[in-house]
Amino acid sequence: MLLQNHPGDRAFPVGVHPGSGRRVREARRGTPADRARTLGAVVVAVLLVLAALVAEPWVLPLVAPDGLADPGFLLAALVLVALLAAAVRTVAGVADWSLPRREQQHYLRAGRVPPLTLRQQQLLALDALADYQIGAWNHSLEHWPCEVRLAGRAPDPSRGRGPYLTLPLHRTAVLRGAMDRDHKVAGTDAVLDALGRAFLDRSVSLPFVDALGGPSRDEVLTRVSALTGLTREEVAARGVPAEPDVPARLLWAKDVMLTVAFARLAWMAGYLTEEQAWAHVERAGDVAFTLFSSWQEYWDEVRLGHAFTEDALGAVQAYDAVIADYRSSRWPSKALPWPAPGDADALPDSVRLMRVTAPGERTP
Repeated sequence: MLLQNHPGDRAFPVGVHPGSGRRVREARRGTPADRARTLGAVVVAVLLVLAALVAEPWVLPLVAPDGLADPGFLLAALVLVALLAAAVRTVAGVADWSLPRREQQHYLRAGRVPPLTLRQQQLLALDALADYQIGAWNHSLEHWPCEVRLAGRAPDPSRGRGPYLTLPLHRTAVLRGAMDRDHKVAGTDAVLDALGRAFLDRSVSLPFVDALGGPSRDEVLTRVSALTGLTREEVAARGVPAEPDVPARLLWAKDVMLTVAFARLAWMAGYLTEEQAWAHVERAGDVAFTLFSSWQEYWDEVRLGHAFTEDALGAVQAYDAVIADYRSSRWPSKALPWPAPGDADALPDSVRLMRVTAPGERTP
């Protein structure tokens, strides 16, 4: 089993270090278990002080000439107990350093998460930048630990925070609500319909073709050129095939990334089986691996799509910062080989045929 980053953290893989201990303390703070730990540390500290006094009776007359009621002794005893309690908690907290790692290991075992094939790793890597940006997972079908994966095999809730203390477990109902809010889909039929139209009217490429084929063509070319640093001619070239038997690139890279992410989320929400989700991810991957020749080229095309959809220089600059950080990271997805191209004739008709035929026109 390949351990991944801790959800919300880009460091790969999840490690055992003081930072993990801080994460555990923050998650445990204010819980009954946290209060029990504090009480236990105080009890241990008191017992240590008493044991010292019993073991070395000559110490008491030196530190408390007037007996146990001596105010100075009581104050010193309280300070000593507090210091010892803090020390006990610190020593006990070292064991917490490995808790995020152990919880992820438990999730992988309980969910029977299968190892990925090279092809599956390459497919998920098409969505790697979005995962990297938020510290999500990219080496499993799920972005985050999810209820669907465990299928009733989750550990019993502990400390009132759910099955895990540090590992966020996404609930199916919450994910379905998010899909309805963000994508206006509810139910398997709606999800399958949305995926079926991912490279049609739900694509980013269609409004791009409409923009280049419409009266705002010059304005769009100028704007996207300014955001990306490409020339107007280079932006316009995405609307037409580079060769007669090759589809136009349009913004299919952005559509691929969005489709892979959507299919993964639909499985996490329980709308698709794992096999269905992989089939739609594979379909999107075929588009990317046929139209582009390298990860560099793919991410450059995603950048163009991002500039068009976000229409903001700050968004493009943020993208550039994330991709630069990703390329210098330890994430294994960045080092995967680019697959051999597929058959362009096997791509969806919309991908093969959609293009700007002339200013003011588009096909199909």
